[in-house]
Amino acid sequence: MTGELFRAGRFGTDIGNILHDHVTHTVVYDNVSDAIDDIINRPSNHASGLGNSSETASSGWAGSKNLGDAISILKGGWSEYREQVERIIGDITEDPDIETMRSKSFAWQLSDEGDFCNTDLYAEGEAECMYLPILEEAERPDAIIRIVVDGTAASGVKPDEIIRKGIVIAALVDTLQFLGRGVELWWGQSVAKNNAASIMAVKVKDTRTHMDIDDMLFACAHPSMLRRFGFALFELEDESHRRTIGLHSKGRYGRVKVLDSNKWGGILGETVHVLFNGMEYGRDYRDGVQSVKNLLEGMNF
Repeated sequence: MTGELFRAGRFGTDIGNILHDHVTHTVVYDNVSDAIDDIINRPSNHASGLGNSSETASSGWAGSKNLGDAISILKGGWSEYREQVERIIGDITEDPDIETMRSKSFAWQLSDEGDFCNTDLYAEGEAECMYLPILEEAERPDAIIRIVVDGTAASGVKPDEIIRKGIVIAALVDTLQFLGRGVELWWGQSVAKNNAASIMAVKVKDTRTHMDIDDMLFACAHPSMLRRFGFALFELEDESHRRTIGLHSKGRYGRVKVLDSNKWGGILGETVHVLFNGMEYGRDYRDGVQSVKNLLEGMNF
């Protein structure tokens, strides 16, 4: 995995009442590595009797041959739609309004190396004659953008809908990185049934890590993030809770529980600034450039 996505240190498992009148299991991972470790080290009979498990779901629907294939892509990055993301970012960064946003993100200091030269100081023989950008805004709390991608989706959602939406999310994150913002990216899933719920969140990117597009694309856009990786996490629940929330032999994985940004914020213990909720697949993301611009405007840039 490129970047620093894989680090030790799990938040831990918390069992509480995040949802009113629900017995709620919440599991929050501070990094992808621990979630993968839990999946790999699970008991061999963990999903016995589950009809549409992380291992047996069809490749066309899940987007990968099996769980092992999905984890390999997650670790190595997914480049299939990188060109589309780069095209969106290229169009956006050429917009004069975006350049204005970016200029507000930097202050400058003199150094012996940098982006451009102070010619007067150079003529005077000063060694520190180059301007070096400082990400001042990245130090401010209001410069941190916390994004939650609720990957939960009904079984009827087509893979290309997940991909189209995810391309926009990846382009948004990379644009925010370009603007000098500290972006924290989470992937989550939530299901509920019979007054019980299971909610899981995995931190995909922290604020100080610049994340490569290929790494973002799997978490944001690959159907296997839910239908292999996410299902495998649900399968870690004890059998009693699994049955209560609707994971059983008929191939069902519970009912989607839509959480608002306040609920996700309560789970993470931090404010959630942007939420892509799991039932938004009716939204038109075909114009990626305009979709990202609309999202930026919604953040009051």
